[in-house]
Amino acid sequence: MLRQRRKTIVPIEIVKDLDVFLKVENDLKDPTTTGGTSKVRFLVESCLIPYIYYPFLVALITALVVLCLTFIRIITFENTSLKYDYSVDWDHESKLKINVDITIATQCMFIGSDVLDVTNKNPLEAGKLDEEDTWFELSNTQARAFKNLQIGNELLRKQYHAIHDVIWLDGFNMHNEQLPKREINPDRPKDACRFHGTLEVTKVAGNFHIIMGKSFSLFGAHAHLSPLGIEYAMNFSHRIDQFSFGHPSPGLVQPLNGDLKLSKTATQMYQYFIEVVPTVVDTRHANVETYQYAVTEKTREINHNQGSHGIPGIFIRYEISPMKITVKEVNRSYWFLLVEIGGIIGGVFATSGMIHSIINILYESFYKKGEKSHHEMNETIIIAKNNVGVTPESSAVLQ
Repeated sequence: MLRQRRKTIVPIEIVKDLDVFLKVENDLKDPTTTGGTSKVRFLVESCLIPYIYYPFLVALITALVVLCLTFIRIITFENTSLKYDYSVDWDHESKLKINVDITIATQCMFIGSDVLDVTNKNPLEAGKLDEEDTWFELSNTQARAFKNLQIGNELLRKQYHAIHDVIWLDGFNMHNEQLPKREINPDRPKDACRFHGTLEVTKVAGNFHIIMGKSFSLFGAHAHLSPLGIEYAMNFSHRIDQFSFGHPSPGLVQPLNGDLKLSKTATQMYQYFIEVVPTVVDTRHANVETYQYAVTEKTREINHNQGSHGIPGIFIRYEISPMKITVKEVNRSYWFLLVEIGGIIGGVFATSGMIHSIINILYESFYKKGEKSHHEMNETIIIAKNNVGVTPESSAVLQ
């Protein structure tokens, strides 16, 4: 005799079993033991390039990278380089040329220029600069050109140590850059004086200066003669278009070119301290013995009541370095280019090998694992279908 047993009705179970969504019949389901692993496998198979073509793709990309880098290195290869030699300068007999182009904001009749060295020779032996009355204020075109000169020289002074090889090899030259001529002359008296020309002095320390009064020598003494009562009318505001030593040469940077100083008082004193270094330039752009220099500057106001003594004006004191620098351009062998290309090829192949290994690891981790899980799932389903039999629940009902 069969006895029907009813289960106790629990309200919470009724709520849990309540589902308004349609469900797929169990016979239509294909359960898996690995969850979404098969989906990963599907994505890998769909998104990744078939593995058989992957080595060819890596080889193609590697070859393209090698060709591009090799081409870039060939077109940027410099077959010359610079060699710097340092030696003692034993040449004390040659003359030192000083190239000057300075404009002072005072009329030429009130100021004068000359140069003195430690030997106290007659300054007239060094020559005389040309004096030209002009206007201190530049025209619009001249102002733009001078501003470009200032900006260019400022950048060169700041970045010289980083780009000096490029400057020498490319033959950069700023010596021929002069201010354009004035288009229209102002309708007012000329208020400035331009000193320009070349002085030849003995190769020893000296002092080039521009001060009030005209210079003259008398019985071995040097003095400046000026009218009385004009000292408070002086204005030593100045603009340096060029100041260099020796012959011009491509690659040289003149620190004082483009320098502009504006004075607020008539008793201003400007001092420049220059270290002149003999330089031999031997490049494809020039082969000449010349000079380069470094400069520091100082400005102060003359006030005898406060203990600041001196003479208002512009003083450029220079000293000659006992060391000589030789800048020589030497040819580089093309073997260096071959070695660099070999390094490029080896580096690219090593990098591509590492990338290839990483991709292989990822491929094995995702694709192979998904394939294995799918295979195990199929075997589990087959075994489950073959082992269908009487369950404990059915036997209880039959009793």
